[in-house]
Amino acid sequence: WKPELIGNYLESNTPFIHPDKYEIQTGVRINYILQWKWNEGMQDSSTVSVNQLLDSLYTPVFSSPTGNAKLWKRNIEHRIK
Repeated sequence: WKPELIGNYLESNTPFIHPDKYEIQTGVRINYILQWKWNEGMQDSSTVSVNQLLDSLYTPVFSSPTGNAKLWKRNIEHRIK
């Protein structure tokens, strides 16, 4: 487990995430990402970057009834480089 390779999500309310970097350096594929209390309406560069990454590499597969949790599943066609 090397959270520092994934991004700064442990330190920031508007984190960057880097699943490809983590996968390349560890050889472990990230098949799911859980967002918790994510504000998609924010327009800072970190939030926009994460939203674009998720939209391009993952598909939302579950949202909690309250909207606090959203689960994303990796698209099959995206592979570790």
